[in-house]
Amino acid sequence: MADALTRPIPTPGDLAAAAHRRAAAEAPGQRYDRRVWEQAVMAGDLHANARLVALILAHHAGDSGYLPAGNVQDARNLTVEAGLRGRYVRLSLTQLEHDGYIARPSIHGWDEPRPRPVTLTLPPAGVRREPPSTGGAGE
Repeated sequence: MADALTRPIPTPGDLAAAAHRRAAAEAPGQRYDRRVWEQAVMAGDLHANARLVALILAHHAGDSGYLPAGNVQDARNLTVEAGLRGRYVRLSLTQLEHDGYIARPSIHGWDEPRPRPVTLTLPPAGVRREPPSTGGAGE
């Protein structure tokens, strides 16, 4: 019990870093499938801006679903490519990370001037995967 009281509480950055490490560890054994990832993005409950940013990331990701540090995941580059304001791109990246579509190392331990690397990941099983109902005559 005393150990649980002295153990530090993980920050969201710690959780993101752990997700990034998990995704990187699973990558060699589990082949990234862009089609499956894009289907999850399209069926997910994402804002349209986040969906656009996700599809741009998928377009630029390698066969493993990994984007190395720097390059397209820089919010300044994504604003140009997506035609969105920087604030909306940053919010979209945060939503994608929070919902489990991407993993990035913690910003708190990131000392490089380049943007953090991104690994495209599938959200946990509890995340809704089918499109929301449009309502119909039977409802």
